[in-house]
Amino acid sequence: MITSYNSIFNKNEEDVTNSDNLIIIDASWILFVATHGNKVIGEDGQEVLNEKGNYTYEEKSFEDIKYHIDNIMIDLFNTLGASKYIGYLDCNFDKNFRLKYYPEYKANRKGKEKPKFFKEAKEYLVEQWGLICVNGIEADDAVNITRLNYKDSITVCVDKDLLNLTGTLMYNAKTNAFVNTDLNQAEYSFWFDMITGQSGDNIKGIPGKGKKFAEKLLTGKDINLMPGLVLGEYVQNFGIKLGLDEFYKNYKCLKILELLSEVPEESNFKFIPEPNLVPNGQ
Repeated sequence: MITSYNSIFNKNEEDVTNSDNLIIIDASWILFVATHGNKVIGEDGQEVLNEKGNYTYEEKSFEDIKYHIDNIMIDLFNTLGASKYIGYLDCNFDKNFRLKYYPEYKANRKGKEKPKFFKEAKEYLVEQWGLICVNGIEADDAVNITRLNYKDSITVCVDKDLLNLTGTLMYNAKTNAFVNTDLNQAEYSFWFDMITGQSGDNIKGIPGKGKKFAEKLLTGKDINLMPGLVLGEYVQNFGIKLGLDEFYKNYKCLKILELLSEVPEESNFKFIPEPNLVPNGQ
């Protein structure tokens, strides 16, 4: 239970909905949003662009970042009528179990400079708000396993991989909209990505097979036939041995864990946590 919190909460405590909703938060987006700099505004009131035509940003102080984090958390509690919550963050990507199957998993993100106070902001979310930093697996794995153990919960995220899952109600924090994906949509989305890959995670899929091919192969098909159809395309494109290897590698990288028994032994995620209580200002 969180026993200390920023004084901003006291300004909003009368607005907190007194309900009993449990929210499960994939908090990676909170970390990035809160630490991202503010746009520089010129004297004319317009955003200042750099020589490449991109927006320019000014760094936030750590106090500004903490204030932003507090606002985000409180807004979620108010909007979703939450009385309880569990949140997760990624910790130590080098221990990610998916790297054993594909060492280049998310390699395209290496070397990118993190915003100032990124580490401190992560520590603040853990120490101040009771969020859990997981290693060995990813935050979305922990979120998925947890939400499936709390069937009446609301999952808060912006990651399309989570939003495209079925089983519980989702809240897209980027669009401020609820998402309720059915089983057919969830299966279609997964096998679609198995064909096309995910460039953001450096997953290649089947070379030369893009969105139009995936749509033609999967649209209107029974979800029980999709694994065989996709596997067949891997074998046809790579040959039997390499096709099976590539299929398995991409499956392990794209499939979000569902059960605690699937979590690798080296991970610090050993049990489903009890929820934190939303602070009440007392």
